Amino acid sequence: MLTRIYLIFLILTFFLAGCVTTAREAWIDVLSKCASSEALNNVVYFGPSNKVGPGSVWRKSDDSLHLRWTLADIEPDEGKLKNLIQEGALTSCQGETSSEWKLKPSLAFESQATPISAELSADLNRAKSVTVSVDKWAMDLIKEGPFEKWIKSNKDYSDDLKQQDRLVLEKAVRVIGFSTILDFSESDAIALKGKYSQPTLNFGSLGVGMNAEWKSSTKLELKSNNAFYIAGEFSKINQSSGDVCFGIKSTGMKFLKNVAVPVNIKISNEIR
Repeated sequence: MLTRIYLIFLILTFFLAGCVTTAREAWIDVLSKCASSEALNNVVYFGPSNKVGPGSVWRKSDDSLHLRWTLADIEPDEGKLKNLIQEGALTSCQGETSSEWKLKPSLAFESQATPISAELSADLNRAKSVTVSVDKWAMDLIKEGPFEKWIKSNKDYSDDLKQQDRLVLEKAVRVIGFSTILDFSESDAIALKGKYSQPTLNFGSLGVGMNAEWKSSTKLELKSNNAFYIAGEFSKINQSSGDVCFGIKSTGMKFLKNVAVPVNIKISNEIR
């Protein structure tokens, strides 16, 4: 019978057997309980978002990535956007596991690309423990043909892609059925209930919306409203002949697959 994965983990500020865990490592640890983590070896973590996904454009500086465009920035039609992305095969999370890890909760919900407010971050970090559950995940990717056609009809987007330091997110990890239980002390729970009594909690303009419900006097459950992306792999578009396309052109230039981007590169919210 299909059951959810349960994991308790702590990120960055706590030590486990002498190791410091990053948000990227914690997410991969959760997803690897569902299937082999080999497909996740080269992904760059940018934080949970239902707006930043395959097709988003980034600028790479010497030591960081800067988000330039999401597809929704210039294509508001969700139906058209869906036609540009090939959803990957779903990996179901079976079995049950637990860990002695704990979590600094805010780090699992944000990065510099998807920041949340300082107040919300501080409140989340008051939790004594965090239990995380994931139903499924998949690796989605761009449909090259439809994407090329779409690029040619969106001049602002295509002109930006032609810059030498631009990268496109070619594939991204989509998480389905995420939920978490945050356990607070009695005093913290009393203080927080008045602030988080609404059914929906939004994690920033590019982040993820969560349904919030107090399950007991001290336990707050957060459930994702929709699937969201957390990480992905980048590629560079072929710019030969002034055109933007994938693959090999008559000039012999190739679409540079799997551009070498350090998995722990800094993600910046500075756009320029």
